[in-house]
Amino acid sequence: MAQGTLLNDVIVRKLDIYRRFQYVQGPDEAEPRLSDMWLSAADLREAGAYDPDVDIEYHLFTRANPTVSQPLIMEDNQLTPGTHFDARKRTVILIHGWLSSVTSNMTTVLVPAFLQAADVNVIAVDWSAGASSRNYAVAALNCINSGREHD
Repeated sequence: MAQGTLLNDVIVRKLDIYRRFQYVQGPDEAEPRLSDMWLSAADLREAGAYDPDVDIEYHLFTRANPTVSQPLIMEDNQLTPGTHFDARKRTVILIHGWLSSVTSNMTTVLVPAFLQAADVNVIAVDWSAGASSRNYAVAALNCINSGREHD
């Protein structure tokens, strides 16, 4: 056994104190698979590679662009000029889940539904770089870091 292996296996957090492994099924998976619900030191290194400031993308949909999004880029706490974003309108924010992305069924179904129901800004948040870890504990940590990105 390699010298660093034991340090990699040190458990730093238990997401479920009673069960370490649980069967889970991703949105595009036919069969459930076993996932580790405890966070190890090695998992922290994997989560550390995810940078929400760089990896998160924001996609704007409005009635002027209902099928092709406009990227939103924050500069000096202002949205990129030249988009169809209208601060006078209500804004709906959609955030996908674990093992998913901005192109998931949730987005492709909800964006047209919101735009048909009301003249709103719809922002779809793509944090798939953090949500795509096969280890649920890592994705959960990345989710927390994603939420803190612009606090």
